[in-house]
Amino acid sequence: MLRWLALLSNGPIPMSEYSGIGSHRGMVFDTHRNNMYCAAIRRVVTPGSVVLDLGSGLGLHGLFAASLGARHVYLVDPSPVMAVAREVARSNGLNENLSFIQERIERVQLPEKVDVIISVLTGNFLLHEDLLPSLLHCRDRHLKASGVMIPDQASMLAVPVTAGGFFKENVDIWSQSPHGIDYHCVRQIAANSVYFPHNEIGAECFLSEPVAAAHMDFTSATGASCASQVRFDITRADTCHGILGWFDMRLDGECLSTSPAAPPTHWSQMFFPLDPAISVHPGDSLELRLDRPAFGDWSWLLNHGKQSQKHSTFLARKISPQALRSQLPDHKPGLGIAGRLQRDVLTLLARGYSNAEVLRSVEPE
Repeated sequence: MLRWLALLSNGPIPMSEYSGIGSHRGMVFDTHRNNMYCAAIRRVVTPGSVVLDLGSGLGLHGLFAASLGARHVYLVDPSPVMAVAREVARSNGLNENLSFIQERIERVQLPEKVDVIISVLTGNFLLHEDLLPSLLHCRDRHLKASGVMIPDQASMLAVPVTAGGFFKENVDIWSQSPHGIDYHCVRQIAANSVYFPHNEIGAECFLSEPVAAAHMDFTSATGASCASQVRFDITRADTCHGILGWFDMRLDGECLSTSPAAPPTHWSQMFFPLDPAISVHPGDSLELRLDRPAFGDWSWLLNHGKQSQKHSTFLARKISPQALRSQLPDHKPGLGIAGRLQRDVLTLLARGYSNAEVLRSVEPE
């Protein structure tokens, strides 16, 4: 309760998924990714550069820029691990010309524009986690007109795959009846979910050449969504269990790919299942429509000859009619129990009450 009060009174809202050290281990020790990032940083950063490390986490890229002699480095991340990043900087003798800002970038005001934005705000298949809107906001507000972004572009690539084992483990398994309990009704939810294989579906599973489903130039993009229609020309006879997606990004002219055919990184690919799976042959064509608005649901529609099937992550969760109505523009939600409690607590904090006085006021007798 006291931690909650601290957040309400003056603390930033943490990204809970990245609040612990464990979630940063894979990124700090992602050798392939970090080698390419640091090579790009070395080419771009000069002793006169002002650098913003966005989503800095434990600070590897920003601290590397500082070690190259950057004039100033702003490390920005809403996670509490920023305190650890500060300690890492101190233990490496990087105490000067650094600013550690534990806050969402949308709430940050810097005293100057920056020459370089370094970011890792690319989720799996680029759009997962909806991190890119924060990058675009940062660009518009903090980057000089002549500034550089690392990365500055990325493409979303997709390919139909045969993945019988993965499909059986995640979708087909729900047709079983463990201990006599029939779970077949859950299969529809599983078939409308997206999955994150970490190189479990390799390039040997590709049924065609990969196709670019979307491209984004971070230096000019105004939104982070996908509305794509692509065609795949099948090159082998097999069973297609779904579509596999990943992204390639550009780091100062060099390509870092998260394809299963590339060296592994901490990023995963994304798997969109097809249920039922379909038989394909050389010469067949598959047409895919892939949609995903910012902060919205993934939808994938596949046409194969006269056959068609549509999936959406909207169908992967059960939503009551009441919950749907609550999302309509003209709905007037009012305040629930939690909302009233927060209103009362904020009122007391604004009046200068101490934590103990707030707790006595709001706790039930």
